[in-house]
Amino acid sequence: MVKTEINSPEKPRASPGISNLSEPMRYAKFLIPLLAMLSTRGDSPAGVLRSVSASIPAPTVASWKDKLHAAYAASRRGDYAAEAATLDGCRDWLRLYPSNVLAARTHDYFGGAYLGLLNYPAALRHLSAARSLYRASGDAAGFAAVSSNLSNLYFTLQALPEALHAADDAMSALALTGNDRQRLRILIHKARLLSRTGDGAGASALFRRAAAEAQQCGDHDAAALSWYLEAVESSLRDDAPAARVTLRRALWLRWTAGDPGIAGVRRLLAMERLKAGHRESAAAFADRARASRNPSTPDWTIPHARAMAHLAAGEERQAVAELRLAVNQLRVFEMDRMPPSLRSAAAERVHGLYGEFISAGNRLYARSPDEALLQETLQAAAADQAFGLRGSSGAGPDAAREGVISDLQSAYTRLFAWPEDRAGLARLRMNLIELEAASIRDAEPRRLSTVARSIAGDEAILVFHLGPAESFLWTIVSSGTQLHRLAPERAITAKVAAFRDAIERRAGAFEAGRALYDSLFGGIDKNVRSKRIWRIVPAGSLYRVPFHALAPPQSAGRRRYLVEDHAVRLVPGLWMYGERQQPAWDGPALAVGDPVYNRADSRFLKPSLAGSASGPELPRLPASGVEIRKFLQIEGGSARAILGTGATPGNVAGALGSRPAVIHFATHVLPSPERAGESLLALSLGRYGEFQHLSPEWIAAREIRASLVVMSACRSGSGEIRPGDGLLGLTRAWIAAGVSTVVATYWPTPDTSGTLLGRFHELRRRLGAGNEELALRDAILELLRTNDWRSQPEYWAGFFVIGRPVFPAGLEGEPQMSSQSPPE
Repeated sequence: MVKTEINSPEKPRASPGISNLSEPMRYAKFLIPLLAMLSTRGDSPAGVLRSVSASIPAPTVASWKDKLHAAYAASRRGDYAAEAATLDGCRDWLRLYPSNVLAARTHDYFGGAYLGLLNYPAALRHLSAARSLYRASGDAAGFAAVSSNLSNLYFTLQALPEALHAADDAMSALALTGNDRQRLRILIHKARLLSRTGDGAGASALFRRAAAEAQQCGDHDAAALSWYLEAVESSLRDDAPAARVTLRRALWLRWTAGDPGIAGVRRLLAMERLKAGHRESAAAFADRARASRNPSTPDWTIPHARAMAHLAAGEERQAVAELRLAVNQLRVFEMDRMPPSLRSAAAERVHGLYGEFISAGNRLYARSPDEALLQETLQAAAADQAFGLRGSSGAGPDAAREGVISDLQSAYTRLFAWPEDRAGLARLRMNLIELEAASIRDAEPRRLSTVARSIAGDEAILVFHLGPAESFLWTIVSSGTQLHRLAPERAITAKVAAFRDAIERRAGAFEAGRALYDSLFGGIDKNVRSKRIWRIVPAGSLYRVPFHALAPPQSAGRRRYLVEDHAVRLVPGLWMYGERQQPAWDGPALAVGDPVYNRADSRFLKPSLAGSASGPELPRLPASGVEIRKFLQIEGGSARAILGTGATPGNVAGALGSRPAVIHFATHVLPSPERAGESLLALSLGRYGEFQHLSPEWIAAREIRASLVVMSACRSGSGEIRPGDGLLGLTRAWIAAGVSTVVATYWPTPDTSGTLLGRFHELRRRLGAGNEELALRDAILELLRTNDWRSQPEYWAGFFVIGRPVFPAGLEGEPQMSSQSPPE
């Protein structure tokens, strides 16, 4: 972390030097990013933020400064809890006097304290506020320090484009200050970013340059940091010899300086010794790391290192105890307040730790069955899934967020014409993240009692966790929970790919579906097989499985599909069983379709005004008009349609004001020009021929409490697969905005007459909201009985239902989850 000390504007103090704060923590597979850089606190330059506002009483100014100096002293000791507690005494002053040098420093210090306490959402809020104040005042030193901290926080959360942009901001500001100490740390950080973007040789050269410059100017902390981070990055590249050399150099510098940061070096040495097969040496380094760490600073990486040593020795019970400690110290519930734009990236940083705890715990359970341990690993799986698809951050976008999102929409459009023009997107996303952080509402930790009490007698919940060595399936019915061991993730993913390929090639799909069914469900008992409704909580590549078309064991030699036995709803995470959902909207249905996608379309009214193409021009979807008319006929009454040139983002936003219960899109969906795996919902060309669309950011920023959104466009359900998250993109965005259920497609279907979706809507209205999986299943069964081309899987298997489960009356919201676990 980089902080500036609060000084009297009339008489700046000398720089206090470098404080010994927590280590950056990075380790491939074993180590997930935690903290950022060592902290320095420079001085506020004379002439910048010259005076405290005259409206603040002098006694208040004196007391406020005293608090900040006390907080600074606590930070120098590495006592972040004391620092945060001291700063709590400044909150009333922050509310009364929000824009002055003291407010900037208070937010700055709060951000550093929360970084040290691993409370990333709170750190982001305060650092963003400090950055805005420093920018507005022209305080280059403060702006550089906070930008550096933000860059490290983004990096910790795997948001690399935003991290690079913030680092560039810090470097630009430092050019005005001449602060070599901060410049060295940003240089080291840039080397780390180079390494993570694939330039290992460039990263090593920059690390060595920074270390040499640091030693020349006597900055031994910076030299140690450079050697240490180069060792971390060498470990990530599996370059063990280079890692050991640089680690030992860092260890020597830290030891001779009496630096408490030596704990991090010892922990990483333990992991390196473990990789080399030296278990006893690894355990010794881990023990020394625990003994030398700062007891006031949360640190899950040391118990994690000890757990790995126990696992290597076959001591699973001890490993589970250490992993439990690591999981609890991570305090996962704090991530519930992460801005939506960062949640999927944040999920990656905890997935590995949870996977190790789940695997070790389930192996121990297999040897010594314990219902409490089974519930604990299930709870860990639920927490692992909980990050990506949380609810929206507030009650819709304010003017500032609307402006950033509008700029993002325009930036996407420009990328179609100029693919190399990506520079502005990182800045816009960073602005959006900071605006989201300011509006996040606090979330309470959730506790997971037995989920079985929340499901009806004809339902089963099937929860997956995919791991590199083995995978698991929990089956939950009203009578209890069972655990099933599955093949490693790679083997399952290969069968998923083979199944999808067979369906799309129309060759061997049934056999591939049978093989995948056996891999996933071959071990479940008759009680689960007998349930009519399956709520499947997927993981990883399983989000790409068209479950309806899997082939269960046959009877009487007849080919049979899973859809004939079960109605399937994908549930993004078990955490949804603890979510208190607000009432769904009940306004008239809304349809959006048949937009004008190209300037050759006769409906494009202003061809003479059209400029050069600023995006893709797509063919018209004539069948989408038929689909919309059928939908309106089924809904009847006050149902509304937005068609042709009227299908614009502004008109869609306006129509949401009528609080539609059901929204149906019949449009093209395009892959994002900037983010692989994400999609844009194409709308009509603008007045001058410009491409218009709805992006995931546009959708997720709003509060949309529709009970159902249907996207019949090709590949509308496609999304990038990430650990612990699953579908990103449009389906994720709708659910994040508050939509209860989404129906989407995995691939293009030839439903030119809207037969399947038309029948789905008819059945849905008959069965009622919350039964969409039953309506889709019944519509598919009708097609299967036709025995013509529509009965083939490639026609109907691409449609799926994903969203929040329906609870029996009186049970909604009762089960809760928590990151807390029972003691060993």
